[in-house]
Amino acid sequence: MPILLYSYSWFIYNFVILFLLFLVCVNKKIKKSSYFIIFVFFIIFSVYGYITADYNSYLELMKMSKVNDPLVALEPIYVWYIQLISGNYFVFRLTLYIVSFIFLWGIFQYVRCYKLYFLILYSVILLYDMAGGRQMLSICMMFLGLFLILYEKIQLKKNLFGLLLLISSSFFHKTGIYMLLFLLLLIMNINTKKILLLVCVIPVFVYFGNILIEEYLSDLLELEGGGYLMKEAQEGSFWWVVIMYIQVVVLYVLSFIVLYTLRKNILTCIDKVMYRFVFWIIYVSTIFYFLNIENNDIFLRWLNVVKIPMIYLLSKYVFNRFTYSCISMTNCFVLFLLFAFWFSTNIYIIGVSHINVK
Repeated sequence: MPILLYSYSWFIYNFVILFLLFLVCVNKKIKKSSYFIIFVFFIIFSVYGYITADYNSYLELMKMSKVNDPLVALEPIYVWYIQLISGNYFVFRLTLYIVSFIFLWGIFQYVRCYKLYFLILYSVILLYDMAGGRQMLSICMMFLGLFLILYEKIQLKKNLFGLLLLISSSFFHKTGIYMLLFLLLLIMNINTKKILLLVCVIPVFVYFGNILIEEYLSDLLELEGGGYLMKEAQEGSFWWVVIMYIQVVVLYVLSFIVLYTLRKNILTCIDKVMYRFVFWIIYVSTIFYFLNIENNDIFLRWLNVVKIPMIYLLSKYVFNRFTYSCISMTNCFVLFLLFAFWFSTNIYIIGVSHINVK
């Protein structure tokens, strides 16, 4: 049965991407109800997404949570909910992804007239990761909170709700805890001198980072106990490493395109925050890469955070006005990178991940 569901998920993944690409190419506008149907397909894909590498690990975590195993590497809110639903994995996934996509739908409402571009970028770069679980729920909560706080003029109810989402995101994944501290970096302006200085001090951060993590942060980063970290599917797999590096390179190049293209643009408040998010996440992720924590799993988690702000800025400023009759060299290059990401994900789905499904 899981293998059959993996086949359905693969079909949905590619059908949605090709359908959206067709709409983008012909510059076709669609109704809000059609967007809602697309999001329903996203939820179906995620709920039945047995193609995720941590599928077996999540099943084990469900069993551990039911008996209050002290080594379970899940946030207390998930342990409580798993016990509430008697460890029903389908109900757990359904709840997780419905809530995640409600928050993503909230972000989607702020994309305005660039919705199709946002969706095609999202489908290629982020849809598969949404099927991974808790981290994307936390990330969507955090970014919707930022949009509610910064995008609108002062509206007390929306601003307070945004602040509540921002704080609450830390309870749904441990990434959110240090992401709240990371937000302090967004106050800093970015210029060429600061960038050069930051690049020069990377070795210093790596040296002291190793000491700090070993002494104080191992528990926060899930380096002890029953952390899942997707080891079953990743360790020892040459093809997984190849696919990972293809996607990492694509994310870095797309982020650099955003940073370079918008470096002199006059940006709105929320766009400026998203721009700084892209820069600082790439910078901190690079430091985590050299720290090489748990086969760079922490590096990959941090890099996941860059996807929503990067997709938002790409769809609004770079990968727009894309039609069959009018296409820029930048759009061609972005399209090539998207194809590389999409192709590598398909290789992973077909050739690697489902082998681990029991």
